[in-house]
Amino acid sequence: MTTPIQMQVNKRDFRQVRLVEPETKPLESGEVRVAIEKFALTANNVSYAIGGDDVYWQFYPAPEEWGVVPVWGVATVTESQNPDAPVGTRLHGFYPMANTAALRLQKKNDMQFREVSAYRVPLFGLYNEYGNVTNHPKEMMDFENASCLFVIFMTSYCVADYCDANDFFNAEQIVVSSVSSKTGFGVAKLLKDNPKCAAKIIGLTSAGNREFVEKLNCCDSIVCYGDETAIDNSKTTAYIDFAANTALLGSIHHHFQDRLVESCLVGFTDWEGFEGMEALARELPGAAPHFFFHPAHQEMRDKEWGEGVFHKRGMETLFRLISENSHHWDVQWINDAETLVDKWKQLLDNKVPGRLGLMVSLSS
Repeated sequence: MTTPIQMQVNKRDFRQVRLVEPETKPLESGEVRVAIEKFALTANNVSYAIGGDDVYWQFYPAPEEWGVVPVWGVATVTESQNPDAPVGTRLHGFYPMANTAALRLQKKNDMQFREVSAYRVPLFGLYNEYGNVTNHPKEMMDFENASCLFVIFMTSYCVADYCDANDFFNAEQIVVSSVSSKTGFGVAKLLKDNPKCAAKIIGLTSAGNREFVEKLNCCDSIVCYGDETAIDNSKTTAYIDFAANTALLGSIHHHFQDRLVESCLVGFTDWEGFEGMEALARELPGAAPHFFFHPAHQEMRDKEWGEGVFHKRGMETLFRLISENSHHWDVQWINDAETLVDKWKQLLDNKVPGRLGLMVSLSS
């Protein structure tokens, strides 16, 4: 029998990590225990750690100063007190960095469950949804690893839809930072391919990732960090920020001044450059920087379009992006907790190349 294991990070020092054996309590009615088969490890998980105090630490609580970073993965029910989710049920959803978890599930329909533990009910519904992938056809099974790695394309779809809903801010150009990240790529690609978007898409990336981004064909032009002031500042410009670096944000705002009509922070690939962001944001020229929160936009669309419509359109977009573009990424498997810790620290230090997709399996 596999020993239960969970990775926890210090909420104030993300490089301080510990591996613990989580407490295993007897299941109550409605609960299941799952073996987490696999999950993806991406820069998006760093964003979850950054936003942990407000949202993400709450999904899988840990003691005192420790937090559990959630991940997207697939798990199989190994023990059940829920007749709607018997042993063998396979679920795609939001899990801890671990090899096991307990969930309290309520069946929505044949394809979906909702986590209904009392402490999770007030949390954003998106993260409480678990897809039933037990009887997926083979062609869907082939997408399973990619769906873990690229579920963040749902955020790409959400940000692109936010731009669409705001008429692309009537901007002549849209600058997307960290365009080598999966979510940054997704936003740039969706905007570039949208016939309603007349703005030119400019991708910002590091010199080391430039060649990779060129292969992605997601931008009209590519600019390396440090050269952002070479971008034409006579044009109205929107900025979609996945880097969260204060120096870069200041450079962008001071370069475009009042021609910067939108400044939207989505991700934190340069999370250590984030310090002082809120204070800086109040002093910058141009549009006031603001945070983008995927679940809030989705809830707005659910009210406008009807429950489930946004999710359906997003999933269609996700699978299209996966089928057309996943070959650009090389998948690397992590099969033990010590390597997971090492890769987590590499991710924090921006030492994971953009072309790599990290998948983790701690179940063996």
